[in-house]
Amino acid sequence: MIFGPHHVIGPPSTFGDMIKDRKPAAVLYLDPSDSVPWLAPLTVGRFWIDTPVQDEMLNDPVASGIALADRCIESSRHNGITIWQGLNEPPAYNYDTVQRLCQLELARVQRLEEAGLTAAVLAFGVGWPAEDMTTRKLTNEWYAPLMSRLDMRHYVMFHQYWRPTGPLHRDSLDPDGYPSLVDRQRHWTWPHNIIIGECGIDIGGQSGDGWKGHCPPYMNLEAWCDIYVDQCRDFQRLLSTDKRVKAGWIYTHGQYGWWSFETGDHWRQFAPLYSETLPEPIPEPEPERIRVKLADGSIADIELEEYLRGVVPAEMYPSWDMEALQAGAVWARAYAIASRRLHREAWGFDVYADTRSQGYNPALIHPRTDQAVKDTAGIVLVRDGEVLFSEYKAYCGRADCLKCNGQPGTTTKKNPDGHWPGQGCQWGAAYLAGLGYTWDAICKAYYANIQIVDYRSSDYTPFAGNR
Repeated sequence: MIFGPHHVIGPPSTFGDMIKDRKPAAVLYLDPSDSVPWLAPLTVGRFWIDTPVQDEMLNDPVASGIALADRCIESSRHNGITIWQGLNEPPAYNYDTVQRLCQLELARVQRLEEAGLTAAVLAFGVGWPAEDMTTRKLTNEWYAPLMSRLDMRHYVMFHQYWRPTGPLHRDSLDPDGYPSLVDRQRHWTWPHNIIIGECGIDIGGQSGDGWKGHCPPYMNLEAWCDIYVDQCRDFQRLLSTDKRVKAGWIYTHGQYGWWSFETGDHWRQFAPLYSETLPEPIPEPEPERIRVKLADGSIADIELEEYLRGVVPAEMYPSWDMEALQAGAVWARAYAIASRRLHREAWGFDVYADTRSQGYNPALIHPRTDQAVKDTAGIVLVRDGEVLFSEYKAYCGRADCLKCNGQPGTTTKKNPDGHWPGQGCQWGAAYLAGLGYTWDAICKAYYANIQIVDYRSSDYTPFAGNR
């Protein structure tokens, strides 16, 4: 992840001084003029829109999104900026507001695409997207109308500020892995690249709440600046573990009125943070594929995530709680990968398309189960360094299953008592979801001693949403 200066207005003289010495690879301009002093490889522009006006724009979101895009397109013709932010810290108070925000952003994105430009969408304020404070779960699914149609060339933007104690302190980063002030994007399940549009020290979002305003009384500003720069480096290292995060902008350079956030007079201390080149893109791995033996005896070779679109609705009711469906998607993904490891050499394929393995019926594909697959893309269960052969039944019959309570579960000739130790319970997952369990908590309720990881990482990086 690279850093750059944010809210460059003007050009202020100190920014001009800085780019003579160091040309940052990322810059964010506020209200850019027809000519900008430095066009970085990753340059974002945005226009100041007062909060009440942003609220009004959502009354007619499609027209507002098109009008905002047209303004950006016209500006781009003069200054060459190709990435444009929309609303800044937009209202996301409830489901209805978010749906109108998604309409505005989708209309804006489509208009920018017509002009060959790129969008930075949503620009969440600190503490957003919205959160159910009972379950502490981010409401990712609210944004499906936009994100499911958003091309991968575009970015999602977050703002993340920390307390004066630093971004790694529990004041700002929840030690239990729950969504917190910083690193919050880890709980965002969509795969698009992410940029951190604003970051730094902030307490209450007012003009005196920045890093200068919280200089300890026993310390001079230069020494405090050095500590602040070290905190920025800590934040950079933290976000560098999330491969989706490409850049972050340190607030601010030339922002009128927000004196305590200014970095301009201290640019020499901040300049070493700013990379002058963009990192080389990491090549995307080839998608996993699964060989499925169909009812007619033929073998279909299918991309794993596409295969799961036909598995989850064949194994679970799409009307079930999303957390249960997401757990089912993780079980099915791990089962398929492990079955490939265990059976391909002997069988010549990986899974049957029926209950000898797990059901597969693409005729049952449904938007809700599609969403469950997408929300958990790449996530599997691992035990002892290998993807778990995560068998599951409709009813597990286990005494420790809150649904089965030891009553006979799914019975077969080989298992007439219906007790399936170490296996998942589909109806149990639905029951636990109704009690407020998250999908990863459901997984841990049925499979002992597991890690929840992203199989696409070479070292099985633990999934950021573990709770």
